[in-house]
Amino acid sequence: MIVRAGIEAEAYVVTGIALAVGFMTLYSMVKLWNEVFWKTLPEDNNVPEDTTPGGDDGRLIKPSLGMMYFPVMMLAAATLMIGVFAEPIMQTMNLVGDQLLAPEHYIEAVLGVTPGNEVEWIDQVTAPQDGAQSEGGTP
Repeated sequence: MIVRAGIEAEAYVVTGIALAVGFMTLYSMVKLWNEVFWKTLPEDNNVPEDTTPGGDDGRLIKPSLGMMYFPVMMLAAATLMIGVFAEPIMQTMNLVGDQLLAPEHYIEAVLGVTPGNEVEWIDQVTAPQDGAQSEGGTP
């Protein structure tokens, strides 16, 4: 979409730079992935070969294939649900945005005053209470 918009706007240089940066980022991430996950173990591997079911290697629970797949499956399901239920999620986010842009109801619910009457509320808060002394030290 960005490339199409750049070409339609005849901004070829900016579009080319955006594509080049995208490919460089992809190349960098592939290099990192290969280094972290596909690299062979070094010869002086200090990881113990045999572990006991109790997890003598310091772990509380022995890792299993199910424990490794569970978070991936949960994130995949969450991503799928965001795609399937995009309309209700977007409606909720619009309501949240509207409340952030117009906080009158929040102010009224928390402070008990309607917006615009802040002066009255400040006077109530800063007025000395019965039996309290003023700042000058005289009652």
